[in-house]
Formats: sequence, structure tokens, C-alpha cells
Amino acid sequence: MVAASDLEAPEDSLKEIENTGSTGVSVPSDVSDEASVPRMVEAVVGELGRVDVLVNNAGVSLITPAEETTSAESP
Repeated sequence: MVAASDLEAPEDSLKEIENTGSTGVSVPSDVSDEASVPRMVEAVVGELGRVDVLVNNAGVSLITPAEETTSAESP
């Protein structure tokens, strides 16, 4: 599963996933909108059954430990 706010952005990643023989799914998401995160997880579980691995690669530039960062501080 590849989540992105722009549906065209994950196409290369999806192709790489599918070239390995796996199933790729794209879910439109904006992680700066806290309410979109549970919807994204529901979509993944609905399509693939479960989440095995999560790579969080949202770009944020703060000098604060992640566990101390509030959603209001993240753009």
C-alpha cells in the first residue's frame, strides 16, 4: 500500500511492488489531516487484510523528538 495526497505520485512505487508479484494498492491520504489516518488504515485492512510493515515517510522539519511532537506542530 502506498499512501499519498497526489494519486499520480505513488505510481512508480506501485509498479515496483507489482513487478515482484505482490499486490499494490494506492490510497489517497493527507497525513496532516489527523482524521484521514484511521480512514487510510481501514482502506488498507479492507484491501489487504492487515498491516505488516509501516514506513512513515512524511516530510516534516522539526527539531523535536517524534514522541513529543503534537499533531498541531506537524504541517
